[in-house]
Amino acid sequence: VKVPRDLRLQALALTEKRVIEIGSPHLPKRSVEVFFDIEGEQKHGVAYLLGTLVRRPGSEEHHSFVAARPEEEGRIWHEFLRLMAGLEDFVVYHYHTYELITLARLKEKYGGSEDVYHRVVDNMVDLFKMIKDTVILPTRSYSLKEIARWLGFHWSNRQANAPQSMLWYALWLETGERCYLDWSIEYNRDDCEATKVVKDWLVTVGNSRSHSGLRK
Repeated sequence: VKVPRDLRLQALALTEKRVIEIGSPHLPKRSVEVFFDIEGEQKHGVAYLLGTLVRRPGSEEHHSFVAARPEEEGRIWHEFLRLMAGLEDFVVYHYHTYELITLARLKEKYGGSEDVYHRVVDNMVDLFKMIKDTVILPTRSYSLKEIARWLGFHWSNRQANAPQSMLWYALWLETGERCYLDWSIEYNRDDCEATKVVKDWLVTVGNSRSHSGLRK
């Protein structure tokens, strides 16, 4: 039985504990980089936290738009749009398709500036897709958690994950204990930081290829 090329390369990367480059990442050069992550809760069908890390030359700033109650989802959507409306020459980095799908839903449900919305979605870069197109990694999965941890990043709460964050939000709604909401906010900020770590690593991959001119 012939083993598909990707499976053979994945086995080789794991066995030899090395990165195998299969392409070159093309990352846009912009003066403002936005690392974006959304937390959602399934029971209420709500995006309760839109998190951004905005990096400009010499500065970084987190923005956490939080719907303390599900009915505040529209408010945080418009707050996010106002932030993005004030940015020029930006790129939005995210991981996988959830953010893009959720933004489309929020726009459909709550409206907002067509111009700002399209400037955001037209400048979004999915780092998951870029990684899959350019490198084979010595990791068991290609989740943000797995790759960022492989790169040395650590979440503040090492047990935190997306289902845990949803549970914290549910507990916040049920009990009113602020710590649950704060833990979700901290987790989301760490996700934005992890997205930045992955993007910055991809820059080094691109630089090494341009300097060597070789494909490993």
